[in-house]
Amino acid sequence: ASLYEEAISLPAAQGDTYEAYRQQHANAAYPDKKVEIEAAQYVSADDTLTVLQDYEGEKGASVLLPEAGSVVWSFSIEEAGMYNLQFLYYPYEGGGSSILRNIRLDDVIPFQESAEVSFERIWINQSSASTQTDIKGNEIRPKQVEKPAWTTKMAMDSAGYYTGPLYYYLEAGEHTIALEAVREPMLLRRMVFLQYEKPQSYQELKEE
Repeated sequence: ASLYEEAISLPAAQGDTYEAYRQQHANAAYPDKKVEIEAAQYVSADDTLTVLQDYEGEKGASVLLPEAGSVVWSFSIEEAGMYNLQFLYYPYEGGGSSILRNIRLDDVIPFQESAEVSFERIWINQSSASTQTDIKGNEIRPKQVEKPAWTTKMAMDSAGYYTGPLYYYLEAGEHTIALEAVREPMLLRRMVFLQYEKPQSYQELKEE
């Protein structure tokens, strides 16, 4: 099997927490580099994917990732170190739940918090009135309706135990990244490995 086929089929890493992962790479560098991965340049997918051009004002090709299966991209890193992972996505129409994806690097989920990463939907009040009341005059919560829009999202711990964007360690050289669907479709424009914020030391993370 090719590297790309294996990236879809191999099991996730088990047991490693993000805390243990950060401790393992406590001495890693934080390169001031940026690596962009265009969604339309995927190398493998479980099913045929739909590519949309200039969707909702976002120039270029975006890929509709279905609510099941995996999609794999390849990329290269010039300088080894810890990187944040940013997504430009559109919460495409689905069942109304938050979007969940497992993020695999080089065939495995590197730590537990890289599973079921959440991509939020956008909701607004159905009515523009500042307050609404029932027939008895009691104030009620306005009904919410979805208003999707292009959104930039950092990969973060969906449980909220770790604050700030997650860091992924990447050696110099060739890699694969796979998004494995857990729930809901999503429209993806690009992914970017970068430095989003000043990195915390392991001691700072532990104290937090």
